[in-house]
Amino acid sequence: MRQLSLACVISLLTASTLHGQTLDRSRRPVAKPAAVFHFPTVVSDTLPNGLDVRVVEDHSVPVVAVRVVLGVDSTYDPPGKEGLYAVTMGMLRDASATPGGDSLARAAAVIGTTVTPTSLTTTSHSFAAALSIMGRMLTASSVDSAAIERRKIIQAAAARRIAQTPSSLPRHLFYQLLYGAGDPFTRSLVPTEAGVQSITAADVQRFHDQFFSPVATTLVITGDITPSAALGEARKVFGKWGSKRGRSQAAESPSLPVRETTVIHLIDAPGQQAYVYVGGVGPRRLPRDAAAADLLGAVATTRMQQELRDKRALMYSGAIGFTWRRPTQPSAFVGSAVADPRKVDSVLVTWLGMLRVLRDSQPAAAPEIDAGRRGRMGNLAARFDGADSVATRLVELVRDGLTPAYYTDWTAQLTSMPPGDVAAAARRLIDLDHLIVVVSGDRRVIEPALRTVGLAPIVVVDAEGRQKP
Repeated sequence: MRQLSLACVISLLTASTLHGQTLDRSRRPVAKPAAVFHFPTVVSDTLPNGLDVRVVEDHSVPVVAVRVVLGVDSTYDPPGKEGLYAVTMGMLRDASATPGGDSLARAAAVIGTTVTPTSLTTTSHSFAAALSIMGRMLTASSVDSAAIERRKIIQAAAARRIAQTPSSLPRHLFYQLLYGAGDPFTRSLVPTEAGVQSITAADVQRFHDQFFSPVATTLVITGDITPSAALGEARKVFGKWGSKRGRSQAAESPSLPVRETTVIHLIDAPGQQAYVYVGGVGPRRLPRDAAAADLLGAVATTRMQQELRDKRALMYSGAIGFTWRRPTQPSAFVGSAVADPRKVDSVLVTWLGMLRVLRDSQPAAAPEIDAGRRGRMGNLAARFDGADSVATRLVELVRDGLTPAYYTDWTAQLTSMPPGDVAAAARRLIDLDHLIVVVSGDRRVIEPALRTVGLAPIVVVDAEGRQKP
């Protein structure tokens, strides 16, 4: 034991010297500046049939991730047929009418890989086999009525779960008031069981024929594979996928509703908890605007949690941030909280007061911004760690029409953003006179207290936003 102790002392003494110099322990070590972030190198190519292929090479782990970004999503569902996209994708995954369809699941099981028409992650050894299975799913042109009926059952059950989730109604009403009931994003949030049941095989065939095309699709391949090998397999699997259809146009969004003043919309939903949403229109997703908004959201969330949860115990949970959409469409500046119905009036008084102070008298200070910056930058490495994470980020860029330089530019803006820019974002985005406020909870408990504090006019509505007496 004495010999072991002596060895430990010698080891510590040795560690305290570096190249003959004793380390100065009287001063706190200074961290090195963070390395400049650069998005991984993306190799892009386009097949003769119009299919875009983007490859990121990373040999750190023998894993390959593949994602398919289609030119269509749930926001393209026709009115009254919400859920059509999900049913179509499910049908492609397990349709028995697909050539050799019954064997696809067995083939995937043999290589130990879960394969869907738009996603797979597998070992380098199994990449070619897994991509072949994905290709057979995605390029299938026939429609299987039995598979459609099975998927309708699954999607109808999902619609029921959404309808039964207490936060779904206030969340949907918030975006309905923000973007309008006819906005594709708003409609996609709440597929109904009746709408799903109305989907027919003809609907699926028409939807598939209209939107599924190589020229409207991007294939993302990341991980332990060279660009030449990835492109070679892509040509082999998808090269014969043909279509004369062009890229699908983005689902059009109606003009934003005009709001004359802040109004509290109260959904009467008796229960032990209340759900509160507060916000308005956010900026478009450009690197500088997004960086300032993200820092503002971080500061606002910290102040909200300190004031409403830590100091006053007014809410169970809550956060403030941005729901980003494509650059041509405005984002949402939105906060949400879960609280006791008896405290909703205090929640809103404190919350709106915090926003007013953040905008006017006590803008975000440098230490708060630094904390927000560390929070955003601290998880950046994890967001790009491994084939799956890189594929997810690349899909996001393709889906939202952003360039590979977006994250590099966003990071550069985030690291150098002065407090004045965050304060300017607060003044621009926090419009207390035109906020959307949605509360869902027990009307008998919430309404009298809200009317007493007199924050804003109160409109009691049903789940569809229709005014009630």
